[in-house]
Amino acid sequence: MSQDQHVYYRERQPLTWLLSILIIVAIILGAIGYYDRLLGQFVLYLLYILLPITIIALLFYKLEIKITDKMAVASFGIGLIKRSISINELLPDKAEIINTPWIWGVGYRFTTKGVLLNASFNHALYVPTSSSSFFVGTRFPEKLLEKIKEAKLALHQ
Repeated sequence: MSQDQHVYYRERQPLTWLLSILIIVAIILGAIGYYDRLLGQFVLYLLYILLPITIIALLFYKLEIKITDKMAVASFGIGLIKRSISINELLPDKAEIINTPWIWGVGYRFTTKGVLLNASFNHALYVPTSSSSFFVGTRFPEKLLEKIKEAKLALHQ
């Protein structure tokens, strides 16, 4: 993002429970691997089990939602998994606040409404475009919608 862009909204949602589970699993598997050193299998435990756990943790440790004067961006972890849509394409007047059912889960989810980026089981904001949507789980859906409208209004002035 260039320095001249104005940030209207930023929300970070850590996936603390995911990190906790991954750390516990890594410790257990590391301990098992350490005590089962037959023929150098400890290194195999590290490579085949702990490395994928580390990669998953880096990819999904947080969900960040950012609204700038040009883009609406939702990204997981270090930013490799993200969804970006131009503010100009969003149709905030047709937006919906949705209570996400627990069965939809968390992460990068394919739902009947489209792709949902979600880090919790509470609310999501669905903002359609002419061809797709910006669909993100958020703790503050009303505030997020307000900031999208504000950014879109500023873009057209």
